[in-house]
Amino acid sequence: MAFIVVYDANVLYPNTLRDLLIRIAQLPHLVQAKWTDKILDEMLTALRKNLPDISEEKASRLRELMNAAVRDCLVEGTSLSSQSWIFRIRMTGMCLLRLSGLRRRSSLPRT
Repeated sequence: MAFIVVYDANVLYPNTLRDLLIRIAQLPHLVQAKWTDKILDEMLTALRKNLPDISEEKASRLRELMNAAVRDCLVEGTSLSSQSWIFRIRMTGMCLLRLSGLRRRSSLPRT
């Protein structure tokens, strides 16, 4: 069973880190990467602000490629916190975001 991981805008912004995390999400049974349109909007806004040569078309294409690269990555119409357990990746590492619905520690998948 793969961990459900929310990739935040701050880890999707750097090109090399974004590429690495997407490649990790493509590996079977390791992580299930998730993000929202709001997260992508934040990342793309920062990219366009800091790199003005990126056109709206390039930003849209990046969004399309990212959504196509990872199966079931885009979370729509639901709160991310409604998942039974989620890890949120930050630049400082991984921190536990939510563990609702778990009754005992042994319910966590072993890695």
